Amino acid sequence: MSVNYILHLNKFYQIISNDDRIKPGHISLYHAIFQLWNREYFKNPFFVQRTHVMRLCKIESRTTYQKYMQELDK
Repeated sequence: MSVNYILHLNKFYQIISNDDRIKPGHISLYHAIFQLWNREYFKNPFFVQRTHVMRLCKIESRTTYQKYMQELDK
């Protein structure tokens, strides 16, 4: 699968720019997952380890991680 890194991030910022529900934690989580997806050469699906993602995005609570993940999914 071919993913244009810049276009993908630009589209993400375009989508979230008008969404007042998005907070810095959502953005941090998205970037952490995007970074890991990039390292896997945009393989779909790919495996992520929750503890690793939480360290990358500086989220310390599993509850907050789950909440942000569910909200991003919506």
